Amino acid sequence: MSAHTWVDSKAQEDFAKRVVDTRLIDGREYEKDLETLYPPELLPGWYDDWVIFERQRLSQLRLHALEIIARRLTQRDELDVALRLALEAVRTEPLRETANAVLMSVYLAEGNVSDAIRQYAVFRDLLQRELGLEPSARLTRLLPAQARTTLRASVDVLTPR
Repeated sequence: MSAHTWVDSKAQEDFAKRVVDTRLIDGREYEKDLETLYPPELLPGWYDDWVIFERQRLSQLRLHALEIIARRLTQRDELDVALRLALEAVRTEPLRETANAVLMSVYLAEGNVSDAIRQYAVFRDLLQRELGLEPSARLTRLLPAQARTTLRASVDVLTPR
């Protein structure tokens, strides 16, 4: 590969590793590299064993980077970009609890409690339907106490005895 060749998966991996390894997003230096996180899949349509492994590895690294940056931006009240990244993480892996937690945290930081509750309910229903599981207590604790009580009551009403 020549010095002038640009490979999107390599750029994505390099940026994601910097984010995951340092967990630092200072100032706005991330902005120029943020778009590298958007080509979501390595070699779509290829099914060789090595491609499947590399695709999964890069996808996990990408998801961690999306979540880390979204959390950091939420802490800094840069909610527009944080929301975009959290939505991308959930879109990529809807059953990933950490992605849903980040998205709910962004909604709560925006003051959109109803969106956080709706996202929790969507995730809970998907998790139950696909895997027969309930969200963790950690995810549930993100919701305001009143919402947790209301959700528990609605689940109790819908659960056959």
